[in-house]
Amino acid sequence: MESCMIKLSETIEIDAPIDTVWPILADPKRVVGCVPGMTLTADKGDGVYEGTISVRFGPTVANFRGQARLSYDHAAKTCDIEAGGVDQKGSTRATGSAHIVASGSEVTAVAIDGGVNVTGPLAQFARTGGIFVARALLAEFVTTLSQRLNADRVLNEASPTDAPAQQAPSASAQISGFRILRKALLDWIKHLLGRNKVGF
Repeated sequence: MESCMIKLSETIEIDAPIDTVWPILADPKRVVGCVPGMTLTADKGDGVYEGTISVRFGPTVANFRGQARLSYDHAAKTCDIEAGGVDQKGSTRATGSAHIVASGSEVTAVAIDGGVNVTGPLAQFARTGGIFVARALLAEFVTTLSQRLNADRVLNEASPTDAPAQQAPSASAQISGFRILRKALLDWIKHLLGRNKVGF
């Protein structure tokens, strides 16, 4: 059965103080709430969680279920993740790990280093496009989290006589596979163009 390993080494920035961001990053329920299509289904204790993620491609919906173990060091603001999952048909499986470090003061930088091994029909796509899909998902997470933080900031700054603040936006019920793939494709094209320029 075909398999491939996706290496991930990315840093994202969140325009908020680390003391505001870390409590969110250290709360799996709040993190899941910022990822479209992801649902936390069970807290098994000892840092083990079960969940699902749903991706829509037009009329077709792909569902994945999995389990993750999270180990936090709150003083160092780090998290180690071990995870695995399978699609609803049982044909594609994925296992992975990641080390996450949050740093900064007024702006929070989150460094993510890890990898995912994909086995099954999706392995061929993951080999060429997996990293770009991962980056697109991270961008979706940052956008949703930033919108929520901004909404919270407006709510906290509003006085009792002010008009009601807007409710913090929620992540959509499903990931738009086409939107993610479109962004991933654009990133891939930019990557190829950049590589070609270096070659010249």
